[in-house]
Amino acid sequence: PVKAYGRTKVWVATNGHVLKTHDPLKAPAARQFTKFLYPAHTGEAFGAPGRALAFVIGLWLLGMGALGVTMWIVRHRQSARKKPW
Repeated sequence: PVKAYGRTKVWVATNGHVLKTHDPLKAPAARQFTKFLYPAHTGEAFGAPGRALAFVIGLWLLGMGALGVTMWIVRHRQSARKKPW
């Protein structure tokens, strides 16, 4: 599988001279950390267990959102019944 991180890039001119290189392993720590954030959040960095964990966390977040909306609706209905006239 192709990874979205850890690739060396080389820019070459039409005459064959190397214009620029980018080796992620030799990049400053701050750049390595920011480049690692996306693969870490998608689970790509940790293989199948990481993707499974990202999926479970996504389901958990979806459940928490649904629970929050449900609780808001229930409280809204209860407070509407208790309004003094």
